[in-house]
Amino acid sequence: MTRVGVPARPSDFIGQDHLLEEEIPHRLRSVDGRQALVLQGVRGSGATTVALEYLHRTHPRHYAAAAWIAPGRRDEVRREIRLALDRFREIGGPALIVLDGVPHPEWLSGLLRPSGPHVLVTTSEDATVWAEVEHVRNVEALTSREAVHLLRRFAPGLAAPVAEELAERLDHWPEALSHIGQQLSRTLSADQVLDMSRQEFCELLRRGGTPNPVGRVENAIAALSGQWPLAQDLLRALALIGAPAFPTRRLGPVVHRPHSLTGRDSLSITLVIDALVALSRRGLVRYEDNGVVVPLNLPRLVALLTMDASARTRAERLAEGLIVAFSREDDALSPGPSEDRTTEHILALAPHRVITPEGRSAMVKLVGVHLAACRYEDAIEQLSRFRAVWGDQGGEPWQAQIDRLLACAFEGTGDLYRALDHAERARAQETKRHQGPNRIALTDAFEVSRITGMKDPRAALLLAEGLSDQQAALLGENDRDTLRTHGFVADLLLRTQRPQAAAEQARAVWHAQHLALGEEDRETLATLHLLGMALEATGHSAREALRCYREARRLRSRALGRDHRDTKVSADACRRVQNSLKPRAV
Repeated sequence: MTRVGVPARPSDFIGQDHLLEEEIPHRLRSVDGRQALVLQGVRGSGATTVALEYLHRTHPRHYAAAAWIAPGRRDEVRREIRLALDRFREIGGPALIVLDGVPHPEWLSGLLRPSGPHVLVTTSEDATVWAEVEHVRNVEALTSREAVHLLRRFAPGLAAPVAEELAERLDHWPEALSHIGQQLSRTLSADQVLDMSRQEFCELLRRGGTPNPVGRVENAIAALSGQWPLAQDLLRALALIGAPAFPTRRLGPVVHRPHSLTGRDSLSITLVIDALVALSRRGLVRYEDNGVVVPLNLPRLVALLTMDASARTRAERLAEGLIVAFSREDDALSPGPSEDRTTEHILALAPHRVITPEGRSAMVKLVGVHLAACRYEDAIEQLSRFRAVWGDQGGEPWQAQIDRLLACAFEGTGDLYRALDHAERARAQETKRHQGPNRIALTDAFEVSRITGMKDPRAALLLAEGLSDQQAALLGENDRDTLRTHGFVADLLLRTQRPQAAAEQARAVWHAQHLALGEEDRETLATLHLLGMALEATGHSAREALRCYREARRLRSRALGRDHRDTKVSADACRRVQNSLKPRAV
């Protein structure tokens, strides 16, 4: 006997020379059959390929006999080991036995003997499982130089910088490098591959070839499914969203909270973080100290795109949950680079996959990224796409949200007529949904009057006066929203050439805001500055206006800073009135 069950030698193996020529032989000689040498790595990392290459390099040059035992049930593996040991005794001489995919050291208990054959084991289980085994070697990815060498074996004319960029995108994974290398030698150029979206890139890998990475990817996910079903679904959700990085510190207190699901279906943030830690230990994601999760080894996620219907349903539910959790509690959205990229990928998720009202509301809210960056046309396109897919009936909260954001986007483009139309639609939908006015509907009504005022201050004045009465009755005279509308009425009086009435209104509002909100509140300070403008416009109260401007400048400087835009506006007004009060030279 020479070999038992040994697969063919990999034709495109490269790298790992130190491991194959020095480390593995040295460690096998040191244990001399008393203990196995374990090559540990996430499925797909190359541990099996390294073991296979080592067997082919050393037999028959160093070993008289060799056996390869693939994964199976524990009793079957132990029986195969005993049969191999019997054959080795018949042949005599040094022998090597490779056990591919052993999950636990107990499978080898009682089988290893001093001066027996060398035993090389591959495993994808966490290294802590093999803590009692002294000789555990983690198999790392290829170096950048080795990855480039492998690519250029298939495409010799590939420029080094391009090859390095492509190898980096493939995470230096040997099987993926080989597969893409073959594509480069046939139909594709490196630039075409690098320009592909994540989805296109994954699809290219998924289609496979020789060798095909998909089977190994499926094994990687299968290894997670038993003990870490949430981790498996989380990987699927990340692949579905296509997020290159997910900032976990933006996750809310509950990852998924649609009203239609039971508590058992809800996913706690703690569970998600536990799943991320599990994936991190297996080398599938990098979980950084700053709370950012970066999916690694992209080719190992390829098979996620070929999931069956039940797996896709779970992944879509979790992806929707991530959308809900990612949405902030407040309306301010100032994304950093990583968060901005992730938001863009979440927005690219097909709208028909988002089915709950909470998921749709959160997804609509993420369009605020476009508005914060003044990408108004992008926001309009995205929101219109949502409406086209989800429809416009049923009185759901997200429908009014879409109109509010569309109003902001069209205002940003200067199309005030369409902005006004969407603001009015939002008000009408909110009122209909609650069968009468509520705070949100009244806020929408304020936006209607504000946008109207940009074109027709007189018409806006009538709307604002009616709105202020409604807010006073529903919210109270000293409510912030009511006082804001009262201040807007004063502004409209000034813009319709009624400065005396504007001054009286502004003075009353300022006193009320001073008591209800405080003297340094921004709205109080805005009304104080407006009072100065109204007094200045009367033509006979310049000194009183100057006192208002000075007080507004002082308080704004203290509350907002000397360089704030509002502080500078009050300071400019002070200089203007001071200059007007100076005696003119004869």
